[in-house]
Amino acid sequence: MYITGSFAKEIDLYAIKELGIPSLSLMERAAEQVCRHAELAAERICGQADLSGKKRPEACRRPQDTAVLILCGAGNNGADGLAAGAMLLDKGFRNIRAFFCGDPERASEEFRFQRNRFEQAGGRLLSAEQYQAAETELILDALFGIGLHRPVAGLYGEMIREIRRLRQAGAYVIAVDIPSGVDADQGRNMCAPGLPVEADETVTFGWAKTGHFLGAGYGSCGRLQVYDIGYPPGIIEALLQRDLEAEKANASEEQAAKDGGSIPGKVLLDTETVFQKHQREFQERRPAANKGDYGKLLIAAGSEGMAGAAYLAGLSAYRSGIGMVKYLGPEANRVILQTLLPEAMYQSYQPDRDPEGLAESLKWADILILGPGISRGPYGIMLVETVLREAAEERKRRREQGGHLWGVLDADALNILSERRELLQYLDEETVLTPHLGELARLTGRSIPELKENLWESAAALAQSLGTNILAKDCVSLLAGPEGNCLLNKSGSAAMAKAGSGDVLTGVIAGCTGVLGEIFAGAAAGAFLHGRAGSLAGAEQGLHSILAREIGEHIGAAMRE
Repeated sequence: MYITGSFAKEIDLYAIKELGIPSLSLMERAAEQVCRHAELAAERICGQADLSGKKRPEACRRPQDTAVLILCGAGNNGADGLAAGAMLLDKGFRNIRAFFCGDPERASEEFRFQRNRFEQAGGRLLSAEQYQAAETELILDALFGIGLHRPVAGLYGEMIREIRRLRQAGAYVIAVDIPSGVDADQGRNMCAPGLPVEADETVTFGWAKTGHFLGAGYGSCGRLQVYDIGYPPGIIEALLQRDLEAEKANASEEQAAKDGGSIPGKVLLDTETVFQKHQREFQERRPAANKGDYGKLLIAAGSEGMAGAAYLAGLSAYRSGIGMVKYLGPEANRVILQTLLPEAMYQSYQPDRDPEGLAESLKWADILILGPGISRGPYGIMLVETVLREAAEERKRRREQGGHLWGVLDADALNILSERRELLQYLDEETVLTPHLGELARLTGRSIPELKENLWESAAALAQSLGTNILAKDCVSLLAGPEGNCLLNKSGSAAMAKAGSGDVLTGVIAGCTGVLGEIFAGAAAGAFLHGRAGSLAGAEQGLHSILAREIGEHIGAAMRE
């Protein structure tokens, strides 16, 4: 579970004001964890331990001699930094310099308390205007916490740039709660045109924040460490229930039912939770099952010269559990695909006329893949229009009988949808679109930088406006449903930045949908498995060396973990 920084502030206020938990008690536990990580870092810096934490018999010098710099704001994040600094002083650290930005007259009560404590322990806190460069080996970044929602400028910006300079010179950076300059809700970079702090590790409290994984936050946090500091069990559920009751009190029963009781913009769950819920279904197969029980997949993909996209989607669907696959593609690709994947059937068409037998194939199928490798030429446009229109008719017929025809749209199908927006009428809640940021930009009319600043909101808004499911692909992806439900997927690695990875994902989602019999769960489990398989392939072959098909070939191992 991931929460926004704004919701974390609500939790703090609720815990302190309504549950009576002392603010200083929460702060003390938070500072203890920051101090512990600073000690471990100092041991590594001074040669007493390696990067894994394993002790070395010989020490170069005492960890307490490490040159420590604490930069803090005058709020509670700065107070956390000073509390950790006081603890380090109590443990014998003496080479500590501390500077603060902000107006001391407007400092929080907690900051004033921790400042006195820091100075009583032997520290000295100076204004950032008094800062001068000096030897620095370890930095505690406590300038901004999870409450930052405004652009950073002036002295704060200068201090952030100094942290970046010192890190480039070799200093080790520990961020308190979140790297300064990152918005904890959407991961926005609030330092434009500069950059936020890049930390070696981030120590946060209670729950990971959505801003740790979105936008600029994902590349800034380093190793993320999350610690319980004494929030009572069930506090999130209690607050969400309170919000739900307030929402219902201010809305009609019809509107409350339509919203499904969701509280958007506060909590994100992980796709891994969906996979874990259904893990047994991926690790076992019903003893009396037949191939039709796990879905029949029709893949409309691959123009002449682009058979690989269709192959990768079909291979990955089979590896993910689908029972049967049929290709709908040009005659020129028949021999290639039947050689590469003889388990699949093939229905060919001539690129100068409507695909014959399409209606029969749609009646046969439970799941449809449309888009990989079809091109954006006249025939690709005609194919997308024809398939979507006939699939919508078939879906309507099945609904009357209690059945389904799920769809996974990717690649050129998405580009054609962005150009022929009248085709959007054929989308519904049984379909998932899997755009990367370029395709999402064309669908939404927003620029890629705008999307990176607000991916959660952008994906959710598009899903709700189109009444369909959107898997917005990035280094960390977001799955948004038409009811406002959103999941974050952080599985995967940079090894997957290869052509064909998206075609593999499309097939994995189709396969998982066949196993689970539900498109949103299938997309969630598929996104997680795809990333996990990519990580396994990268660990085996190296980050630069995997091929897209090797991701598909590691799906089975990912299911068994």
